[in-house]
Amino acid sequence: MVTAILLAAGQGSRLGTPKVSAELMGQPFVTLCTEALLGGGIQSVHLVIGPHAELPPLPEEVAIVINPHPETGQTGSLQAGLRKKIDADGFAIHTVDRPLVTSRDVSTLLQSFRALDPAELGVIPSTGGRAGHPAFLRAGLADEIVRLSPDVPAHSVFRKHRAQLRYLDMNNPWLVRDINTPEDLADAEKSLAGEN
Repeated sequence: MVTAILLAAGQGSRLGTPKVSAELMGQPFVTLCTEALLGGGIQSVHLVIGPHAELPPLPEEVAIVINPHPETGQTGSLQAGLRKKIDADGFAIHTVDRPLVTSRDVSTLLQSFRALDPAELGVIPSTGGRAGHPAFLRAGLADEIVRLSPDVPAHSVFRKHRAQLRYLDMNNPWLVRDINTPEDLADAEKSLAGEN
C-alpha cells in the first residue's frame, strides 16, 4: 500500500483564489486530484490544507491534515502530511495545482514503483526532461524529509538520492506544469476540452 500526500495549503495569490477551492471546468482541483490518485490505485490520501480551507465532499479514503502555518511553504505541508501514519510500502507526493494528472498516469507510476529494484528509492515522472508529480518514494525517505528545515525544498532530498531514483518518461505535460495563473487555467481548460 502507498499513501498519497496531496499538498493543498497554497494561497493561490497569482491565481486569485486558494488552490484548494479552485475549479477546472466546474470541478474542484482537489476533487480531480483525489479521483486520479484513488482511481490509479492509491488507497489512502493525506490532504494537507490551511486552517481556513473550504472543501467539497471527499471520499472516506481522504484524511484531512491541517498545516497551521501554510506560510512555511510546501516543505512544511509535506512534513505535516508525513507526520500522520503512512503505509509501510511508501508514499506519493502530489500537488493540488496539477489537476490534469490522470488515474492512468498514477497507475503507471504505481506499477513502476512496485517493480523497483531493492536499491532504488523511488519513481519520478519526467516529461521533456523535467521532473514532475506525483513522485513515488519508499517509506524510508519520510524521516529524511521530516527532518528538513521548512525553508529547505523537499527536492533537495531527490537531488541527494538522484542515482537511486528511477525517472520515468511520460507524455502528459501537466505532470510537470502547475496551474498558477489565470492564463495557466485557461490553457488547462483548453487541454481538458481537447483543443490543444
